[in-house]
Amino acid sequence: MSMTTTINSAALPPVDVKIFWQTLAERVTGITIVTAHGEDGPAGLLGLSAAHVTADPPTILNSINKEATALSAILSRRTSR
Repeated sequence: MSMTTTINSAALPPVDVKIFWQTLAERVTGITIVTAHGEDGPAGLLGLSAAHVTADPPTILNSINKEATALSAILSRRTSR
């Protein structure tokens, strides 16, 4: 089963596209840290599957197992569906 969450980019601060691409180019690995503050407090996970999708708007795809204990906290922080 796959799940897609879209975040309203208008609710986020602007990101300089040149800095976004430079940051991605300097990544040594595909490891990311995903954090959120849910109803039960802070939660997070180490993401091993991350990829850039587009620079406009700056978007990174993280694949998260639907059984991850941090998933409910992460999904509760999304700004749109």
